[in-house]
Amino acid sequence: PDAADCSQREDWSWRICVGANPAYDAFPMQHQIFYPSGKGKSLWYDPVFCVETLDNELIWCKRHYRVTPRRHWSADEAGAPEGASPGAWTLNTLDNGMVSEEKWTTVDAADDLSWAVLHYSGAARRAGQSYVGALLCTPDGEWPADCRSGENLERIRRAFRRD
Repeated sequence: PDAADCSQREDWSWRICVGANPAYDAFPMQHQIFYPSGKGKSLWYDPVFCVETLDNELIWCKRHYRVTPRRHWSADEAGAPEGASPGAWTLNTLDNGMVSEEKWTTVDAADDLSWAVLHYSGAARRAGQSYVGALLCTPDGEWPADCRSGENLERIRRAFRRD
């Protein structure tokens, strides 16, 4: 399918509006860029973010992840179709010499993709580091106007409360 109109307006796919993990979601400037790999069903994901050093210097960083569809644990119920689950991916990258693997799941999203709540959990096993979090992403990083109250606000709240 063609990309949603909101994803074709900018050079990035998403900006983080809010996150549930301050260690990973609180960079002052962050862009989420997803694009097709050109082969099969996999994607590339390049987060680009600005880190402020202890000397107050701003340094732009980028990671490059391979994104592959995966089967979500909830699809193991009787009667679920075989294969990967929609909205469930595994992301892998080499980060400062360490292999990181993350599981990402779309928890909820607007029909027009003007916002999405994504859950992630990951680990850099050799470093003994693991993490978990959730993001509300929008094309411009601003809270969606139609989600300030009512059913859409409740959808976002429910998405952040899910496991």
